[in-house]
Amino acid sequence: MGKYSQIGDLAETLDFCLADEKLLPCIDFAHLHALSGGGIKGTEEFEKILDTTEKTLGIERARKMHVHFSTIEYTAAGEKRHRTFAEKDYGPRFEHLAPLMKARGYDGVIICECKGTQADDAAEMRRIWNECR
Repeated sequence: MGKYSQIGDLAETLDFCLADEKLLPCIDFAHLHALSGGGIKGTEEFEKILDTTEKTLGIERARKMHVHFSTIEYTAAGEKRHRTFAEKDYGPRFEHLAPLMKARGYDGVIICECKGTQADDAAEMRRIWNECR
């Protein structure tokens, strides 16, 4: 999903969901970040993704989305490997997404995919989420 030769960019994911109203999206933000050549730099890029999802599927389905999240290393071909939150040179950053999701009433599942420190990084994601107003 994180390589150009695979399916699963945002448009394709949302198109699959349009096949049946029971389908909910699974958005992998690390893969979208890799496919965009590091294009998810901050709040504005996350807003665009959420806005597109809401416009395409409706707010209720968007709020229940399944999320995969980690920082990622990528090449010109797309995803290379998942990284850890401690490695600050990699993105995207959860602290830019969490406040948006919380403010919009999202309550789906968020899975941490960080390499090697999944439990620690999931705890950090929970801390960030809980600090959002």
